[in-house]
Amino acid sequence: MAKNFFPIIFLVFITFLFEPYTNYADEGVTDTEIHIGMAGPQTGPAAPWGILNHAASFYFDMINNEGGVHGRKIVYHDFNDCYNPARTKEGVKFYQEKIGIFAWVGIIGSETALAVVDYLEKKKVPWVGPVSGSSIWINPPHKYIFTAYPCYSYEASAFCKYAVKNLGKKRIAIIYLDDHYGKTGLEGANKEMAKMDTKLVATVPVERDATSMKNYAIKLIEANADTVLLFLTPFQGLNLIQYAKKMNYFPQWMAVSSFSDFDYLNTISGGELIKNMISTACSEMYENQKLLQYKTAYKKITGKDNWGGLYFHYGIALAEIMTEGLNRTGKNLTRENFVKGMEGIQNFKLALGSYISYKPFNPNDPKCREGQNEICLIQSVEGGKTKVLTEWIKPGEEIILRK
Repeated sequence: MAKNFFPIIFLVFITFLFEPYTNYADEGVTDTEIHIGMAGPQTGPAAPWGILNHAASFYFDMINNEGGVHGRKIVYHDFNDCYNPARTKEGVKFYQEKIGIFAWVGIIGSETALAVVDYLEKKKVPWVGPVSGSSIWINPPHKYIFTAYPCYSYEASAFCKYAVKNLGKKRIAIIYLDDHYGKTGLEGANKEMAKMDTKLVATVPVERDATSMKNYAIKLIEANADTVLLFLTPFQGLNLIQYAKKMNYFPQWMAVSSFSDFDYLNTISGGELIKNMISTACSEMYENQKLLQYKTAYKKITGKDNWGGLYFHYGIALAEIMTEGLNRTGKNLTRENFVKGMEGIQNFKLALGSYISYKPFNPNDPKCREGQNEICLIQSVEGGKTKVLTEWIKPGEEIILRK
């Protein structure tokens, strides 16, 4: 009996010694890997936004080529959800339970992201940068969700203010998806117009699966709107403008940041369809040293010179924030430690030129998870080029024109 005692004690000791690493380690992390997930549309009505997925993939490849994060390589899993909430939910659940994801980045669209928020929160899985400007992400804030996208209501407010005060427009309308994405824009527009003691001349809701925009164009013409705010998917927006053009209707189009990659939209629309469109951006709109460094890495990894426009830059930004959080967490990578690492991000400058900041979680403070709230107005000019119209705009501030 005594002969068996010490081997048993030794076995118990070894089991106890390694138990924290086997039983309590967070899924998606090993000594050599960190598993990160992302969902986005590669097909369907919002397919152009899927460029963000490719950009994040490139950035993580670049980080891995440089040695990874604290000795771990990032294993990136993304899938095509077709901008369909049911597919988003199905895919996220599959990757979370069958593969094991440490944290999620992106997930493009308000309704698609909403489809998984309860599931991920229940599992306490960190989520960096849902690609949605809906106010639901910060009112109230969520401990494990760190937003990086300015609220759509800020964009709508800036559009209305600029249209009335800088362009002298009198008859402003909004056409919007009848979901959280569009309704947040509608809310911002209504509030800003009320501040200026006026109202929108038309509010036109659109179903998510709508394809032909002809009847919607007719409604805007009947309202005699001289300015139209667009809160639609890219293909819906382009289809609407095409029908309006056929009817000799040329209002000032002001489209949410989902339309801000003018070069790309100009290319897929086959010409000057979006010329003079105004949108918003979270970018300084010039190639700084960091962007040039990334471009060099992109050519080395892919062999290609041209990587795209603002959509690609936005995808890089999401991956930058995720990587910064991982770097700040250190080698002892758990989800709770990662949350603390993210909360330590203050005035982190992205390659876009905008700054990201978070704070320790406070359920009564939306700012603790807002990330950023600055935008600037941009305009599409000849050949899909971009002209910057304003300096950075914060909520409630007056608009200062770019000189």
